Amino acid sequence: MKLSTKGRYAVMAMVDLARHGNGKPVSLAEIAERQEISLSYLEQLFAKLRRNGLVRSVRGPGGGYLLAHDQDDTRICDIIVAVDESIRAVRCTPGDAIGCRGDRSRCLTHDLWEELSNQIHLYLSSVSLGDVCEKRVLLGMNVAGGFAEYVVAPRTCLYPVPRGMDFLSASMVECVATPANLFLNHVRRPIRNAAVFGAGTQGLLALQLARLRGAMQVYAVDVHEARLAVAERLGARPVHAKKEDPVQAILSATNGRGCDVVVDAAGYSPARQQGQKVTARGGLLAFVGLSDPATEIDVLDLINREIEIHGIYGYAPGDFQRALEYVAAGRVDVTTWVREFPLAEGQRVFDQLTSQPGDLVKASLTP
Repeated sequence: MKLSTKGRYAVMAMVDLARHGNGKPVSLAEIAERQEISLSYLEQLFAKLRRNGLVRSVRGPGGGYLLAHDQDDTRICDIIVAVDESIRAVRCTPGDAIGCRGDRSRCLTHDLWEELSNQIHLYLSSVSLGDVCEKRVLLGMNVAGGFAEYVVAPRTCLYPVPRGMDFLSASMVECVATPANLFLNHVRRPIRNAAVFGAGTQGLLALQLARLRGAMQVYAVDVHEARLAVAERLGARPVHAKKEDPVQAILSATNGRGCDVVVDAAGYSPARQQGQKVTARGGLLAFVGLSDPATEIDVLDLINREIEIHGIYGYAPGDFQRALEYVAAGRVDVTTWVREFPLAEGQRVFDQLTSQPGDLVKASLTP
């Protein structure tokens, strides 16, 4: 059995709608751009999805499509069937006594393939749209293999390296994909000011994407002079957390307003708490760093100032593709602050990064 583009694109589009809708209509043009699907093809698919009661349309300015049911109540099987995709592994019609052979009898393996069709149908009926939106499986994170000598990667995870791109730049695309997820999918308002706590790899990439997203000023907070120097060279205003109070420094620089988007790329409780204090009213506080598993948050302040908190974990295929485009176009610097080392020095480099990194921000190991 092989799904055609009808089934695959319908599921992709519905997942995109579920992720970006948040109760508001999403235009097919937006879905088409993010998922790289023909707009006219999407219009045909959504006409069928609407007729089958899976989505509803909103006309007029700001219109688009909404899920007709909660994403947890929308089954993947229903989406596939709605666009007239066949879920079967037999050549004959399921349930029909007439087989696929020339004499109209069933082949010897008919029951085997019919049961396979049943199992596929049962599996797709057991998976909801919500399951697909929530479950993100990443090689080296959920699945072992990040540090293996050899690893088998799914074909869907392979992207051709653009002509002229060096291996160091290509290896950094995956790192760019996580902040790309943040600024492509979570930031919905214009950005005047942004702040990044932690000028490590994710922090330096986040500050560059914040500038691409339109931030006029980005503040980089860290305790290492060398990392702050890199952040300043990349366009941020450095704030040394051991020499000045980051909260006072940022609030003073923004006339008490704070920042529209604040990214915690350090993962430590003090950084998260300070990040909340410098988030502007109605702003977005994004948690990317993983160091401390628990942090005490001033919930009353969140409510009073209507601050959103988003956890940013990994990325989706569309985010990776956009990250690849950013790097290929030279819109994100992923090389001047990365140092290459022989693979044999890997353990020493890891020890340095976790104890006394000095001016080392990111290391690339070469065989």
